[in-house]
This record gives sequence, structure tokens and C-alpha cells, in this order.
Amino acid sequence: MCAELAARAATLLVKDCASSDQCAVTTVYNCCTVYTGIRADAKAAFASAQEDHARACPDLRGCQCQDHTETNELVPVQQPPLPVSATCDLGKCTAHQK
Repeated sequence: MCAELAARAATLLVKDCASSDQCAVTTVYNCCTVYTGIRADAKAAFASAQEDHARACPDLRGCQCQDHTETNELVPVQQPPLPVSATCDLGKCTAHQK
């Protein structure tokens, strides 16, 4: 069941874009938070699928890493949070630190 829920979420991580105004930032949890770009119109469906997976298959690995963007820019835990934005880079929504 967990593999199917993870696969469903992965298919909903739509990154195709023609311009940056089509992109938004979402988060993926993989031992830490990874900020990633997603097409804005796909964000709600992806978040819902991720919540379904997290509820059914909690991550009990106890691993540690530092939060980062998908382009490996570190996003330190701080208040207020470091701003992350998404832009359309070569036809793909990508998250970056502002």
C-alpha cells in the first residue's frame, strides 16, 4: 500500500511549465524537508496525496539531514523561515532560495 501511495504522489508532482508564474513551492519530506518546485495548479492534489502517504506510512527511520532546496541550497531552520521561490527553468518548475 505504501508503494502505491508514494507512486501516486510522485505522479502528481507536475513540474512542466512555460513561465515562472505557473510555478509554486511545495515540500517533500525525505528525512528532512526538501523544497521543490511544482506547477501551481498541481500543488493541492500533490499535497493531498502526500498527506495520505504520510498518514498511512509514517517515516520512522529517525534519520537526519538539513532542510534544502531541490538544487541543494541549504535552508536553515530559523524564524522567520528563509524565503524559497519557484521559477520556470528550462521548462521545469524549480525551487531556489530567494
